[in-house]
Amino acid sequence: MKNLFITFALCLFLIKGFAVEQQEEWEGRWNIPDKKRCNIIFQLPFTHEVYDEIVIIHNSQPDRDIHCEILDEYGNVVQSYDISQINSAYIALPINNLPSNHTYMIVLTSPEPTDRAYTTFEK
Repeated sequence: MKNLFITFALCLFLIKGFAVEQQEEWEGRWNIPDKKRCNIIFQLPFTHEVYDEIVIIHNSQPDRDIHCEILDEYGNVVQSYDISQINSAYIALPINNLPSNHTYMIVLTSPEPTDRAYTTFEK
């Protein structure tokens, strides 16, 4: 019985840990028309990976055009991109011209007025 409880607690901890990690990756609000209203936890459709000289954004809901800005630590826009809906499922952003050892913010918006998602990354 004790082993069952430990296994259950470990599973609960891992599930909760993964959920929190995913929620912290992207923040903001993104209107998803097909979203089930009964969902308690809403997850933004974006994840990203940072490689040496590129940021790759994966969009699980590529249903609209996206405007993307990369801001430096002072809030200045250092790069700006307009991505069409057809190209918005997989977005590759070159960052080779950005100085290293800094933190940057990616901000995504769309023609939908309430859409604004953001995250940070380090180069």
